[in-house]
Amino acid sequence: MQNYASAKLNKTAIEGTIFEFFVYVPRRQAAQVQRLRRATTPAIQRERERLRQHAAANNLQIGPIAEQHLATFNARAPKGTELAIPTDATTC
Repeated sequence: MQNYASAKLNKTAIEGTIFEFFVYVPRRQAAQVQRLRRATTPAIQRERERLRQHAAANNLQIGPIAEQHLATFNARAPKGTELAIPTDATTC
């Protein structure tokens, strides 16, 4: 114990000084992620009309439930996305 106590007292000013510092690095700007949009009634109506035009042009028959599902699905897609028909259990 005496050795530790005497060694503690014999430190110079530099040896007894502790510096703490923090480095701030700003985060990189993340790329804009396109997210799903809210499927509002006007957006669903627009997509329903696009879907009807697509069905008429490609000779497709789409029932009312599948039409509602596809219109809602496409209304949630980011702006500028082409009309998509998913291959899930509802539309198969």
